[in-house]
Amino acid sequence: MFPRDTELPVLPAIYVRISQDRLGLEQGVNRQVELALEHAARHGWTVPENMIFRDNDISALTGAFRPGYAALMQAIADGKVNTVIVYQTSRLWRNRRERAEGIEVLRAVQGRLVAVRGQSFDLSTATGRGFASMLGEQDSMESEIKGERVADAAYARALEGRANGRVAYGWNREYITDSQGRTLGFNDVEDTHQADVVRWVVDQLLARVSLDAITRMLNERGEPGPTGGTWGSSSVRKIALRPMNVGVRMYKREPIGEAAAPAIVDAGKHAMVVALLGDPARVTSRSGARRHLLTYNSGLAACGVCGSQLRVGKVGKHVLYQCGAAGCVGRNQAKVDDYAELVFIERMLRPDAAAVFARHDNSAHDARAEADELRVRLAAAADDYADGVITREQLARITSGIRPKLERAEEAARRSIPEVGPDLMRNMIADPEATWRGLDEVSSRHALLVGAGMHIRIMPVGRGPGFNPRSIKISWPGVGAV
Repeated sequence: MFPRDTELPVLPAIYVRISQDRLGLEQGVNRQVELALEHAARHGWTVPENMIFRDNDISALTGAFRPGYAALMQAIADGKVNTVIVYQTSRLWRNRRERAEGIEVLRAVQGRLVAVRGQSFDLSTATGRGFASMLGEQDSMESEIKGERVADAAYARALEGRANGRVAYGWNREYITDSQGRTLGFNDVEDTHQADVVRWVVDQLLARVSLDAITRMLNERGEPGPTGGTWGSSSVRKIALRPMNVGVRMYKREPIGEAAAPAIVDAGKHAMVVALLGDPARVTSRSGARRHLLTYNSGLAACGVCGSQLRVGKVGKHVLYQCGAAGCVGRNQAKVDDYAELVFIERMLRPDAAAVFARHDNSAHDARAEADELRVRLAAAADDYADGVITREQLARITSGIRPKLERAEEAARRSIPEVGPDLMRNMIADPEATWRGLDEVSSRHALLVGAGMHIRIMPVGRGPGFNPRSIKISWPGVGAV
């Protein structure tokens, strides 16, 4: 089979691989092992169990790390193997760089590459190495052509708004079949329960509940995560931020058009969540959760002398709000919080309570209108490409010109959106005291005060017993201090 002047002892090994094993059953690699062992037996070779190397569900084209392949190459370099048995040569090499390096490793030990199906090669000879390289180049080309077809098909599905891969959390996949049961396509439709979970997460975030607190609540009530296991704060964040929630189809992290699956989150709420989670001051963890109502936000509360934001300090056994700069003022933290709550609730009980949440921002309205127009233009370009009116290169130029404008318009629109979700606003106006008392997290209460435009100044007072409410000046947008 491999005539040589001096016949070397055969040191065989088996290498098996398949690119995809979505169910993790390893049936493909196990069958390859069976056929390779039978092939070795026909030649009188015995393959030790520790010389059978496997890589399951790993592509060889991209150069991804293959632990089984790496162990095989090491065994060859150590002189333990000089004959590699594979089902086909393409199972060993698809990547050009790995093939060139692997041929050199086997050449150094006067090695052989034996295929159960296909051509085998004596890599100790120039002819064997040359033919192995040529045949391998054909394998690489076939894989790359397949990769291009897959990429083009994925792009086409994206332009149509359809999903690539498994169905996303929040939707169910309904398959379209013909009269013989063959699958023709699919539609992703809303999964009522999962979509309700997504909407609940959004509402909790808009109520300024921390990501870790939301994660804990989901796990405590036994809600399965997106992959069937438990929830993590990162998965909660990703679920809340997905453009697909509002019917926007993404391709390579860029918006490409309208999704075929229905939207499951209100567009206004989604914009508020994107703005909220993009805020660097956003509290994400329980360990860093806000513990005090008025600190670290000079727009809400400040020193009445120098305007600096407040911090919390202790004097003896007393916890105080203090000027964060020069220590101009100090006041009992719990009593200030109680007074601020009473004033806020009293304001919410007035007939014009909704007015404190009103925002009049014509520039933001114009920005939202511009963003809507730009999204329509992107969708129209995608339709033109799908209909063959424009080329892929023309579509790329159009989208690259529109996307930066769309991002700027969306950012301008988000800046005008209050930090408080509309549901929390409505509840606060309808039943202020019950809604306020029902907010477990200080961050939720803090957000309400900020959203209402409340501004608190702590003024200096003379020494004396007790808490003096006159030292706390509270004002509202367009209204004097109380």
